[in-house]
Amino acid sequence: MPTRPKIAVLLATYNGAEWLEVQLRSILACIDVDIHIFMSDDGSTDGTIEIAKDVCGSRLTLLPPNPKGSAGQNFIRLMLDAQWNGFDYVCLSDQDDVWNRGKLARAVYALKTNDAAAYSSDVTAFWPNGVRRYIHKSQRQRRWDYLFESAGPGNTFVFPISQACFLRSFLKAADHSILCSISLHDWAFYAIFREAGKLWYIDEHSALDYRQHENNVVGASNGFKAIRSRLKLMGNGWYRQQIDHIAKLSGAENPVIDFIRAPGLRGALVAITKVRECRRKASDAGVLALLFFILAFIRE
Repeated sequence: MPTRPKIAVLLATYNGAEWLEVQLRSILACIDVDIHIFMSDDGSTDGTIEIAKDVCGSRLTLLPPNPKGSAGQNFIRLMLDAQWNGFDYVCLSDQDDVWNRGKLARAVYALKTNDAAAYSSDVTAFWPNGVRRYIHKSQRQRRWDYLFESAGPGNTFVFPISQACFLRSFLKAADHSILCSISLHDWAFYAIFREAGKLWYIDEHSALDYRQHENNVVGASNGFKAIRSRLKLMGNGWYRQQIDHIAKLSGAENPVIDFIRAPGLRGALVAITKVRECRRKASDAGVLALLFFILAFIRE
């Protein structure tokens, strides 16, 4: 029989006791792979750690306490500190989702078949009231989409071990002040790989139920509420700052980034003509064009 791939699951937790047991049991039930979970807890006070130990037993390695204050920084910590050498693949996990049994086996197959450096996929969002919605993230990748959005939720990310080592080395060499300013690890990881010219495969398939609740850091974003939220983020400067940080971290330079850093009418015209290269989804590109137009009139 062929050897089953060994997969290191990097799990970031913080007060996730309400959902964690279901999440962990779904991970450990994944077929055709051998799993070990590396967990970094950000100071839970609700029994999260005890639940993880009880469910996972010897298949859990708990990293020493090192609170980071955010999920994004906790995942960066996991990528830097977890001792996953000797595994075949590394993947990321939130604390509150439900994985399908074939999730990891499908990712491994897709990575091999497409000779890809990284994998992510669509997801199915679900709410406490029973509503479910397929979240499509696998639109055709664009020239600069990685500077303005993630490949999808980080809970779908899988890396071959050689590429996980590349990412860890990149993060270790990065400017510490910039790295500490990153809010969304999944967006940053996607940008690092794409700017380096590596193939990122986004699977048009959902193998994960993406739990939605009031504590989601980002969550599923669609419709008017999402547009309003993005306008608010641009208005308060967060989105613009993160674009700048992601560009600096990945080493990207282009006319749209120039406009983000020094907005003006002339730069806005250039950026708007390039906007379709900045988001995978046409409607998202339209929202971004509106944001560029608004930014052109903001006086620093």
